[in-house]
Amino acid sequence: MSLQSRRRQIAAAVATRLADPTRRTSTAVPTASFQDHDRGHACRQRIRKMIDIDILGMVGSHPASKDGVESLKTLLALARGILDSPHDATKRRIKLNNNAVQKRIVQPKGVLQLAIEMGFCKETVEEMQAIRVFEASNLAHLETCAHLIHEAIHREQLRPDEHLVLKGKLEEQEEIRRQTMQRAMDDRKSVNARFGRQRSIFVTPSTRNSQVSASSVWS
Repeated sequence: MSLQSRRRQIAAAVATRLADPTRRTSTAVPTASFQDHDRGHACRQRIRKMIDIDILGMVGSHPASKDGVESLKTLLALARGILDSPHDATKRRIKLNNNAVQKRIVQPKGVLQLAIEMGFCKETVEEMQAIRVFEASNLAHLETCAHLIHEAIHREQLRPDEHLVLKGKLEEQEEIRRQTMQRAMDDRKSVNARFGRQRSIFVTPSTRNSQVSASSVWS
């Protein structure tokens, strides 16, 4: 097939495709991903506020609450249990009367509210126990919450422990004090040694003889 024939064949195929609307491909730029991101931005900001301010208490320069971090770890463990085994009904239940749940979720400020935000919306009572049940329809939202909780925990773990910082400063000050005292002692020894050498240089033979005579008299 000659080059011209090949070109005519390609041109004919292009004309056929343009003439058939069912085969025409869309040139519109997909915007669903951007819309999803914009739609979820306010939700993520709300969750971050619940984590950072309501639970961790990070208002202004106030450091994060260590108890709040432990509560977030509990919520993250619950979320991962559901995400790893979404069909396991036992993973989707929180017994509010449980001592550990009371300490880590019910009593601390804002933690139970975040658990409800994660998807533990349904409240029921079984055998005289209050129970929060995770609703399966919130699985995608739970994954977002788990990511933001993990992000906050990781951020706080990167912060140096206050006690370690204080201990390091005290050790540094002690080392500086020790080095200063050592330099002072070394300087004193150096001065004494230099003074001794100078004294031996300026002692005359007659002085040495008189010192020897005096020592012989008293011996």
